[in-house]
Amino acid sequence: MMIQSIGRAIDILKVVSSRKDWMGVREIARSVNLKVPTTQQILKTLQARQFLEFNEELRKYRTGLGLWLIAEKINPLSLLTNKIKPYVNSVFNELGETVVVLALINMEVKVVDWRQSRHSLAVILPDEDKVISLPHQLASGRVVLAFADKSYLEYYVKTLRFPEKGENMFRNQKDFLAEIQKIRDEGYSLTENVIGSGIGAIAVPVFSGAGDFVAALACSVPLSRLSPEMKKQILESLRETAEKIKNIEMV
Repeated sequence: MMIQSIGRAIDILKVVSSRKDWMGVREIARSVNLKVPTTQQILKTLQARQFLEFNEELRKYRTGLGLWLIAEKINPLSLLTNKIKPYVNSVFNELGETVVVLALINMEVKVVDWRQSRHSLAVILPDEDKVISLPHQLASGRVVLAFADKSYLEYYVKTLRFPEKGENMFRNQKDFLAEIQKIRDEGYSLTENVIGSGIGAIAVPVFSGAGDFVAALACSVPLSRLSPEMKKQILESLRETAEKIKNIEMV
């Protein structure tokens, strides 16, 4: 049985924590589809528990010390990696090709886990903090952009400069957003020879049991081996694995 007030409080915390700036009561209320008085009551409770901080001058809220005290006890990337790793290994053992999982963590697209096949080809590598700086160049990154927090997509698209250079890149923002919508509609992403990489990749979204986006699961293959039959096998394997992950407890 779901307790409505707790669910609303969690929704508010998700909205506020997704922003790097202060948020006003009315903006928060619109984001969670609640009336302003109801939102105000929940905000005051969260503020009293130090989960939110209130700025008297701005009359706005942002995440508070209480959330940070909880978060510092948990490494979300490490926690997610431990949960996902057995499934990554399973796909890798089945297909024998590179498998990667990406997730949006603190408004950055990061590698959760990665098994590299013997071929050395790769589209893009993460930095030392496992951050993917240009996720739209990856099938898995495009899935993150399509299904993760919409505020991240809105932020990210503003950083792009069109037309993009390189093979199979986007000419304009319209083409980019059309591809993101296509991924949402079809439920997977397919990239081939992006920026002349010689790689083809397929990625699918992974959701929690509650329907929240968790991560993108992808497999990449040299184009010389990416036959129509191979594409079908990869997509089926990824979707079956995503469904299995959906049933595990993420906390």
